[in-house]
Amino acid sequence: MKKITLTTALLVLFLVGFNFEAKSAYCNPTVASTEAITPTSTLQNTTTYTSGRRAFTFNATAGSTYTFSTCGNTSVDTYLRLYSGEGGTLLISNDDDCGLQSTISWTCTTTGAYSILLTRYTCNTLNGSTSMSYSVSAPVVEPNIVQLGDPNSSTSDGRVPSYGLYEYSWSGLIYTATEVGDPITINELQFDVKNSVSLTMTNQTIYMAHTTLDVFPNGNEPISGDVTTSDWTLVYSGDITWNQGWNPIALDNQFSYNGSGNLLIKTTNEHGSWTWSYPEFRYTAKTNSVVYNYADGAMPGSPGYRNEYRPNMKFGFVGVPLPIELLEFYGNCNSLHWSTYSENNNDYFLVESSIDGNNWRVEDKINGAGNSLETINYSLSINPIVLTYYRLTQYDFNGDYEVFKVISIDCSSSNDIIGIYDITGKNVGLSVSNITTSGLYFVRYSNGTIKRVHR
Repeated sequence: MKKITLTTALLVLFLVGFNFEAKSAYCNPTVASTEAITPTSTLQNTTTYTSGRRAFTFNATAGSTYTFSTCGNTSVDTYLRLYSGEGGTLLISNDDDCGLQSTISWTCTTTGAYSILLTRYTCNTLNGSTSMSYSVSAPVVEPNIVQLGDPNSSTSDGRVPSYGLYEYSWSGLIYTATEVGDPITINELQFDVKNSVSLTMTNQTIYMAHTTLDVFPNGNEPISGDVTTSDWTLVYSGDITWNQGWNPIALDNQFSYNGSGNLLIKTTNEHGSWTWSYPEFRYTAKTNSVVYNYADGAMPGSPGYRNEYRPNMKFGFVGVPLPIELLEFYGNCNSLHWSTYSENNNDYFLVESSIDGNNWRVEDKINGAGNSLETINYSLSINPIVLTYYRLTQYDFNGDYEVFKVISIDCSSSNDIIGIYDITGKNVGLSVSNITTSGLYFVRYSNGTIKRVHR
């Protein structure tokens, strides 16, 4: 009986252990310590450890890029993992970034709590002096840029937009109206090269058009005059030098995107030579979002290939993007409240009031946050005595402004006005709206309260 019981117990332990990582918070639930860290722009180092698995918790802000590294800090074969919350969902990991040491560079997309786990490969305890350096880079606000694709994508491919492994190539890319957003006049394109390379490719052309297609139905080459396209425009012709990182291409001809159609980009590569050291473009996979073909000796024909390798993209455009996204604007008899989802170049808000809805006076000027990717709440104390209208206007640093909806607040029903007096004590009537002379007035109610009002 003891033998059977022991065998059964061992079997249970084996089965539990077999799925241990999937059921535990970190890759191994036995963590020697958990340390709260606060990344800043200044490079910092954790405590030096010689044993155990070490966890670090921190708060991250959307748009900021966080870097964690053991490079230069140890000779141990380290492994870094980044989780949501404290050992929640595994978001990204790294093993050998610099020899046997590890680095994670991660751009936060959702403000919240996160954690880093430092172990020896693969999830073993440390066995030598080890520390981790960490820092954060604030979000870079690029004026007049629309960026598409996951900035943390680790996937890349060389075939789209220009395939340097072959002498000639063409490609087509579709970005949907939902992705691109509001109408803009595009004057620049940027592609993100992942690998370390520097290559000038001659005889490159780029076309842009509106399309009714969400994805490519086949591998056919996009051409001008197709019934699914409109506004076909040659936007660039010339040489392009590809380097690691984002590569801006200033367009010869701007393209006016209408905000409702999907956007088609076609490229042709007639460089006429090939190299092993060709650029590989960071992409975010989307099924049937690109078509392409390539050949040596002459331009390839149609049809080509259809795939998911759509490059991450930045569109530079003429004009100013919306300075803020307003979530709500409301009020009561004591205060006004409004919230912004994001702010870009936001200088200040102007709050105005009106009794008749036509003549407005300034209540207050509230400073904005400048640039923000977080929800920000604002409030202003008010003291309306009659039906009063309030409007909110946002001004950016360039002097441009946007007027938001007007709201009304009626606080006159709770008490009757028994007199309105000017600063000399003269009773001027029972209706504020009938006062025509500007100045300070005192309104007395039947419950004995007195409120001041400016006209």
